[in-house]
Amino acid sequence: MEKLEHLLPVQNQCGETPIWVPEEKALYWVDTGGRSVYRYTPAGGWLERFPVPLDSQALARKSAREWVLLSPYGVSVWDRPSNRCRFLGSPLKDRPHLQFCDCAVDPLGRLVAGTFNADKFDAPDGAYYRLEADGSFREIERGIVFTNGIAFSPDGRTMYGAEMFARRLLAWDYDPEAGTAGNRRVLAELEPDAGYPDGVIVDAEGFLWVGHWAGWRVSRYSPEGRVERAIKLPVPTATCLAFGGQELDELYITTAYKGLSDEQRKAAPQSGDLFRVKLDVRGRLEPRFRG
Repeated sequence: MEKLEHLLPVQNQCGETPIWVPEEKALYWVDTGGRSVYRYTPAGGWLERFPVPLDSQALARKSAREWVLLSPYGVSVWDRPSNRCRFLGSPLKDRPHLQFCDCAVDPLGRLVAGTFNADKFDAPDGAYYRLEADGSFREIERGIVFTNGIAFSPDGRTMYGAEMFARRLLAWDYDPEAGTAGNRRVLAELEPDAGYPDGVIVDAEGFLWVGHWAGWRVSRYSPEGRVERAIKLPVPTATCLAFGGQELDELYITTAYKGLSDEQRKAAPQSGDLFRVKLDVRGRLEPRFRG
């Protein structure tokens, strides 16, 4: 059985998009409520926090010094040494009710980002966009109830998404060359006690790992949509996940205290902290944004 480790008491309002950088042997992630990017080096137990100049929903790798920051209203490149941001663009101009939620990099290095209706979470107004190298955005899919986690199968031919407030995991056939998705289908539906699907990643065997908002767990789903295992947590909300370590067999889990009352936080005081689990399966590295 996996042993859950309470790794760091960082108390993030909403930790998101952890990403392992093998060259640095370090984990990066963002606190969406704190305008901060974190860097943790397990070998020395070294934790750094970088204040960033804009609200950030998600993080993606670009280069040794540059990262993509997804804000609620657009995409920017953050230069870590100078702590400066360069705005790349947004398809959401003049649509203030829509915001970005999460992003991932597709197999050919294009950024895929999802939106939601910030005024009505259960409205099917979310869409997925692809950011091209020339800075233009192309819509991949629309009609989603609160797009959240995004991931791709090992062969790049399946795209997964968390339709958060519909309690569904979705799958599409994905064309890596064209960056297009089709044959939308429901991979799995979550029961009420499992909360809502949040961040998702895919391991080396093609299984989908899911963080559950208000579900007290992370789960591993088969490519056919069956729950293969669940790891219980001492906190209600697991936001996102990353594979790390020398063998990519360590699962890092970001969490949140966002949305909890004072009483709920007292009952689950580790909400917002970073957790880790040693696994019997290996993960995959997230690709870099090539834009």
